[in-house]
Amino acid sequence: MPAAIATLRELRAKTSRPYLLKVFEANHHVALGDLKTATALFIEALQANPYMASAYKDLGDTLLRSFDMAHGWRCWDIGRQLAPAFPNFRAVDQYEATLAKNHPEYF
Repeated sequence: MPAAIATLRELRAKTSRPYLLKVFEANHHVALGDLKTATALFIEALQANPYMASAYKDLGDTLLRSFDMAHGWRCWDIGRQLAPAFPNFRAVDQYEATLAKNHPEYF
């Protein structure tokens, strides 16, 4: 994984859309448990292109793993507004439905 991260960093200088590689790198950092670096990379990628629903999904997941539920959910909501039919959000929709069913007092 560290070698893949190094390769992605090198390739950034050779592409017209380096922010896409930051998303891949961020996901590698998540896999390694480095959520702080991953969060920063997702944010940098979204600053470069705020229309990447998949990056909002991944950032939301990362924030949730960092125990920042409010911001994670906000990322999911933004991503779902951008791409309501994006299949990666099905798990979020199911999670939300389960919470609403089991804990209606919060919804």
